[in-house]
Amino acid sequence: MSDSSRLLPATLLVGLLAVGVLPSTAHAQRRGFQRHLTATIRLYESLEYERALTQIKLPRDLPQSAQEEFELSLYEGIILADLGRQESATAAFKSALLVEPEARLPVAVAPKVEKLFESVREEVKRELAALPPRREPEPPKVVTSPPPQPATPPAC
Repeated sequence: MSDSSRLLPATLLVGLLAVGVLPSTAHAQRRGFQRHLTATIRLYESLEYERALTQIKLPRDLPQSAQEEFELSLYEGIILADLGRQESATAAFKSALLVEPEARLPVAVAPKVEKLFESVREEVKRELAALPPRREPEPPKVVTSPPPQPATPPAC
């Protein structure tokens, strides 16, 4: 096999990636995240809370955006609350609500879960209100030096 024929598959693969024919790594990871989240939701809706909890931990190993982390925390809090793990549920809800304090629960939940979620929201709002106002950084000061003086010829 010649060198050029060995390079053809690699060149073709790079070309397909460049024009978007093959999914990018980020797109594939997002699909993997969505698949896990969908499976988690289905298990939760089937009242299989322990399996849903196991399933929601799987995408934590994938690189995530802030939005994905937010979604995971919300669902994890819901599942943990339904399992009676109030302390862990509170931590998960708090993690999500610190990112989006006005978030709503994405699925219908038991009144006890809703009550816990809303109490965590109030706690987060109090914490955020107690923080000092965030100051915008001052722009860097530009130090200018006077223009150089023209050289004067020595006196004779």
